[in-house]
Amino acid sequence: MTRFRPLRVSDFYLLDVCEHPRPRLPFLLSRPLLLQRMADDPFSFTMEVDGEPVALAGVNGHGEVWALLARDMRRHMVRLTRYALCWFDQLIDPVWMHTDNHDPAAARWALLMGFKRTKKGDRYDIYARIV
Repeated sequence: MTRFRPLRVSDFYLLDVCEHPRPRLPFLLSRPLLLQRMADDPFSFTMEVDGEPVALAGVNGHGEVWALLARDMRRHMVRLTRYALCWFDQLIDPVWMHTDNHDPAAARWALLMGFKRTKKGDRYDIYARIV
């Protein structure tokens, strides 16, 4: 059973993160105040499947989209994308997404959700979605 609920700090520790963000995860987990701020944001959510978090996502105060996805997320991407599209329709300002160039699936997901590439960089590409 799939459900979407508000993000909790404990979700960051329970998520079995996919390969690309794994090296940066200890940096994130070592900052409890940052995790609390992300969890307190009204535009942050957790996608749970059978009681286990499989996706954490949100929009920070600068309009930047962030997401941490589980290893086996591929089976659940359609549900997450549908929810995220409804969720983006609630936002007024343009939103931004930085995707890791070493993860082509992230760029495909950004394009699928209506983001347009605005800047190509060595490490990250930047995408914008004008609502």
